[in-house]
Amino acid sequence: MSNETAKRSREVKFLTKLRLLIAGITQASMLSPAKREDFAAATPWHPNMPMIPAEWSRPLSEVRDLAREALAGGGDTVFVPVLRDPELTDGVPMITACFFTSKNVDDFWSEEVSSMHGGVTMEDLVATLSPDKKWDYRDLESVGPLKTLIDIV
Repeated sequence: MSNETAKRSREVKFLTKLRLLIAGITQASMLSPAKREDFAAATPWHPNMPMIPAEWSRPLSEVRDLAREALAGGGDTVFVPVLRDPELTDGVPMITACFFTSKNVDDFWSEEVSSMHGGVTMEDLVATLSPDKKWDYRDLESVGPLKTLIDIV
């Protein structure tokens, strides 16, 4: 086994354990009847919903492909708990609930992920949809099409 193959094997083992940990923490939190009822009332979650645990660096394209497989099995929504980047949460472990659905959803906090670039990570997606996101004008100005629109106006 080459050094590169061994390194990749260790990385895959680590990511698998991390994703199992995310799933375990999420499931354990759902064992509390009060939390379970509140979460079910506030989200589209139900106990039989497929779950794809993800860490902040997991590519959206990978989760999207797994969600498509789960949705092809007959469900209409997949639950994706995302462990946020500890550098962005002041070192506090935080899991954010995301839902991938085949339904047509039209609200401000939804995003069409089917055509998103393969380099987008789950942290990018969560940060984009975060209700407390504050956009810096300089960041927005640097986006090509938006800059063109601002220049026209």
